[in-house]
Amino acid sequence: SLSSYCVYEEYAADQTPFLPFALFIGISMSITAFPVLARIIQERNMTKTPLGTLTIASAANDDVTAWCLLAVVIAISKAGSFASALYSVGLAVVYIAVMFLVVRPFLKKVGEVYANREVINKTFVAFILLILIISSCLTEIIGIHALFGAFMAGVVMPSNLGFRKVMMEKVEDISLVFFLPLFFAFTGLRTEIGLINSPELWMVCLLLVTVAVAGKLGGCAIAARLVGESWKDSLTIGTLMNTRGLMELVALNIGYEMGVLPPSIFVILVIMALVTTFMTTPLLHLVEHIFVRREEKLSLKHKLIFCFGRPESGRVLLSIYSLLFGKQLRKNHLIAAHYTVGTDLNPLNAEHYASESFALLNQQAVKLNIQVDNHYRVTDKLVQEIIHFVRKEHPDMLLLGAGSHYRTDMPGTPGAILWLTLFRDKIDDIMEQVKCPVAVFVNRQYREGAMVSFVLGGMIDAFLFSYLEKMLQNGHSIRLFLFDTDDEEFRGCIDDLQARYPGQMIIVWFEGVEDLVTKEKDGLLIMSHLSYTKLSEDEAVIRELSSLLVIRRNKNAGDKNEGLEN
Repeated sequence: SLSSYCVYEEYAADQTPFLPFALFIGISMSITAFPVLARIIQERNMTKTPLGTLTIASAANDDVTAWCLLAVVIAISKAGSFASALYSVGLAVVYIAVMFLVVRPFLKKVGEVYANREVINKTFVAFILLILIISSCLTEIIGIHALFGAFMAGVVMPSNLGFRKVMMEKVEDISLVFFLPLFFAFTGLRTEIGLINSPELWMVCLLLVTVAVAGKLGGCAIAARLVGESWKDSLTIGTLMNTRGLMELVALNIGYEMGVLPPSIFVILVIMALVTTFMTTPLLHLVEHIFVRREEKLSLKHKLIFCFGRPESGRVLLSIYSLLFGKQLRKNHLIAAHYTVGTDLNPLNAEHYASESFALLNQQAVKLNIQVDNHYRVTDKLVQEIIHFVRKEHPDMLLLGAGSHYRTDMPGTPGAILWLTLFRDKIDDIMEQVKCPVAVFVNRQYREGAMVSFVLGGMIDAFLFSYLEKMLQNGHSIRLFLFDTDDEEFRGCIDDLQARYPGQMIIVWFEGVEDLVTKEKDGLLIMSHLSYTKLSEDEAVIRELSSLLVIRRNKNAGDKNEGLEN
């Protein structure tokens, strides 16, 4: 009210009464864009967290409240005063009661019958669209905007997920591809930035943006803090609720069409909507940066991350970790990461894809009696997303699946990497930008329990001894391919392992990559990234090798925490 009073006399007094103007300013300050917020929460993998659930619930309540308040504000604006608007408000209440008490039960019965694609035909879709049009027309006749009728028609639709999913698929593409860009283009044409042509107007813009951020972000953060949330979660909720976006633009266009918002104020409020939407992600990063997760720093558990594409790959990668660390794996914190490429995925479908992707992995985790946290996200920047996640979590190892080939199509060069059949030349980018040990698994018909071999090229591969000894301690029989070297220290280490684990190792001295080709094609060959880079120059032979596990050591100089030694 105070901010609207400050600008009313100078910019809106000759066009509209104060009450409608103040109400439109007030509702523009309080709106949260539910679809935008939901997308941000999905992309940040917060959907199933208590914080994400609380924010989504708050935004949903805010969205419903905003539509109802907008209907009242429109009625008052058209009538000129609250008293003369009571007739329209009363009819609106009757309309809402009819929609919930008559139309909704009827549609619920309809939804039980029409719940899948087989029975939902063109005639039925036309019937649903007719309900939408009739509802919009009724609210326009009552004196409330047609958009409120469309919103109520959506609210009373059957809650049956099958029905909603089919109907959304029928209308979503045309809405997002055609009507939504058209609306944004229409709004953009109306937004004449040149109208803000004086320092005073820019000061008004700054005032309204500041009030909007302080009122929404500050108000939601303080409310969350008062009910017991931490400062980090409170500020996160406030930042997310401060997102405006599409809903704000809808309200502003209505106010502009009704003549309540002057052109200059309309432009200022559009700028406010854009600023508060664009600032959401940077502010979330800032909040995360300020509030470091101290409990993770104090944790004594080692953290292991593995990223997979196909559901079967997740199960296999978990088995590889189990092979490397044995029973010790149960004491560590495991995170399985799966990404769907493409941000246009519907949140309802995303939940389904996530469930399917982790199904086999979770079954294997139960079989091995291992707790695995699932990390799922929809993104169009896969490599950057993985790098950001690894840097954020600070794991002790990262395991990547690389399909059936790794650097085999361009001998002697960085080559191509076939991973998840979606992109090439990406694993090297990840290795370059993360410091923890990185293991790349190349699956060529690997079978659990098959022969495991290590390739050791001298003391330069000494960091692999920690993984080797861990497997020997767990009772595995290992074949060692040793490069013929005169290094006495290296030979001494091998002799020491033979003495401590008699009968568990088969020693094979080799001179070239062709000596690594074995009859067993279902085994596993473990080597350092440096050794693989040297050996991969022979493309034809490298393709004949069994499944590979290529390990790049920790890039932190002097860090000896390889193999999770305690």
